[in-house]
Amino acid sequence: MYLSPDTPLYVKKIQQEIWLSKSIEERLRLSADMIDDAIKLQLFGIKMRHPEFSEKEAKRYRLLRMAENDPALTWLVKMLDV
Repeated sequence: MYLSPDTPLYVKKIQQEIWLSKSIEERLRLSADMIDDAIKLQLFGIKMRHPEFSEKEAKRYRLLRMAENDPALTWLVKMLDV
């Protein structure tokens, strides 16, 4: 189970039961949907802070910020020619 201090344990257990009752395919689809939603939220936040950015610039900025926080992504900066 995930760490969430504001969710009671009995609710976490219900959430886990619901999650585990789903097929692997459904869990994978839901996980991919959550990742897509997170990316959209990140891009929305970037565009709110930098309205002058085009969609491409916002995506580039997001990737550069990810690379700043994860040394495993240094190849990404090289690929973006930064």
